[in-house]
Amino acid sequence: MAKKLVWAARPFGYGDDYPMLDVGQVIEIEVGRQPNDEKLLRLGLLREVDSKPVQCGRCPAQFLNDGHLNRHGRNRHRVSAAVSGRQEMPEADLQTAEALGNLRALEAADEFAEKTIPLDLSKTKASQGESKRARASR
Repeated sequence: MAKKLVWAARPFGYGDDYPMLDVGQVIEIEVGRQPNDEKLLRLGLLREVDSKPVQCGRCPAQFLNDGHLNRHGRNRHRVSAAVSGRQEMPEADLQTAEALGNLRALEAADEFAEKTIPLDLSKTKASQGESKRARASR
């Protein structure tokens, strides 16, 4: 299996090692170790890295560039004002508020990626004229 340094074009989970990748996050994969590696590369959800990644100063994550690193920092390493100002909240409510903030950040990252890093849907089997029937008859 060939190892590749790739970056995530969308926020998504990648196996047990990466429950949630941020847009622009760089990871090393062994192509074929996960069942959908080829598809993720072909469709552009994972893309090969062509420059030196930048390291987050607060966690082990690496990113394609400073812009993606800054977005990661805002979304992952900042406690929202609503949460930090309410230390008297019960623990369950505090966790719910943090989870809601993470969900909003994830949705914003997905919207940002959709606008700035379009997926290459011309490489799907359906767009290349391969129907389910043709695949099944092999």
